[in-house]
Amino acid sequence: MMFCETPSLTLLAGLPGSGKSTLAKRLAALGATIVSLDAIRAELGDVTDQSRNADVVAIAHMRVEAALLSGQWVVLDATNLRRAWRQRWERLAAELHVPIRIHWVRTPLLLCLWRNWRRTRRVPVRVIVRMWRETED
Repeated sequence: MMFCETPSLTLLAGLPGSGKSTLAKRLAALGATIVSLDAIRAELGDVTDQSRNADVVAIAHMRVEAALLSGQWVVLDATNLRRAWRQRWERLAAELHVPIRIHWVRTPLLLCLWRNWRRTRRVPVRVIVRMWRETED
């Protein structure tokens, strides 16, 4: 069963620990194709390595574009907290004439920090707090 019109692009946006990846898994069960920046980082060798972000985003762009061109509903699992990051995906959707939605996963900062603390792969607290302060709706 397809939950969303196809092709289309859904951007998940939220802090680390907000529940974006959990939501993405649920959307996959409804027929979405998930493109995850963390999964791509893991494929490149280290999910925590932020030094290759340009490569990660380029790979994600290729995967999102290919999936949209093949008529799929694509969900991009990434923080997408900065307007410029979201605009990159908005331009792609416009070029391909597909609808785009931004789904904010708004979770209280303290809950994000608690969830992060429970993980084996933790984002530094100072990074999450900085991201929270710098979020651009």
